[in-house]
Amino acid sequence: MSFEKSLDSTGTKKKEFAEILDIVAASPRPKTDYEWLSPVDFLGLDFLRRVLEVQTSYMLLLRSSAVMFRRGWQPAPIAEKGYLSLPEILEWSQSVGMRELYETYCTYPHRGLITLLTDLKLEKSFFDNEFAARMEDKPFTSEMILIDWSRLDREAEIATVIKNKSRWSFRQSNDDIKSQLGAIGELWRKPGSDFWSPQSMSGAEFSTPLPEFPGAPYIEMLPPEKEFWEGPMARAWRDGKMAFLREAVPVLSGEKEHIPEQARSHRRNEWETMARQQRILDEWAPDIESDLHTSRFDQPGASFFICAGV
Repeated sequence: MSFEKSLDSTGTKKKEFAEILDIVAASPRPKTDYEWLSPVDFLGLDFLRRVLEVQTSYMLLLRSSAVMFRRGWQPAPIAEKGYLSLPEILEWSQSVGMRELYETYCTYPHRGLITLLTDLKLEKSFFDNEFAARMEDKPFTSEMILIDWSRLDREAEIATVIKNKSRWSFRQSNDDIKSQLGAIGELWRKPGSDFWSPQSMSGAEFSTPLPEFPGAPYIEMLPPEKEFWEGPMARAWRDGKMAFLREAVPVLSGEKEHIPEQARSHRRNEWETMARQQRILDEWAPDIESDLHTSRFDQPGASFFICAGV
């Protein structure tokens, strides 16, 4: 007997799960007009969605795993260690699809948790679409996201973008561009302007204040679930949110799009400094050479010491 048949032999849970999907899909979307949100508000809202997604995933995993244990099955996430690790929770919450959700519902048919997680998953596509729309006029930033966040090798593509963005592209060889890549990487990893510092994060510069850590989801939590919410999730909201915003806001706002020009300016300043130093050395060289040929015996009184045998 298949896993699905053993959990849902009559197909009742499959029909219930389909009803849940229909209800969630029928709700108005997107939940707000993301296009008009500031970068801080937009990213902060997406971070909240992710926190709720992780918490709901943990609750579903914990409860469905407990049911499977009682039935004599070994749930995959905790079969080896006997507990759920944070990386496993994060991975499952991000990769879970409708098939896995249906199987979870078969094991632990909690309509509230399944509805909440499905709703968060469906809303994610609207966040992604808005993020992509804001990247359309930022070719350099888009390529750096693929390199830094997706770990892809995009050196050739970055070189093409740099050439296309440069007003002096005809003067830049491939070697010139490669020499800029190191400086580009450093500037990309550098924190944004002072506007994005922790001190300003809590100020009134934003169109809406950053919310405090929200209360627990409306679903009553078990003791370990509440501990997870008040522990890792509270720390993520307090510390991880700030780190995320400091990294992502300059990206979304377009601040990072100016990095190629900053790298070129840095290289030009280096070359100009080296040229000035070389000119100074060239001007001093005759005087230095003359001094080297002048011994102490050429000075007044030197003949006295020679005659004295000193």
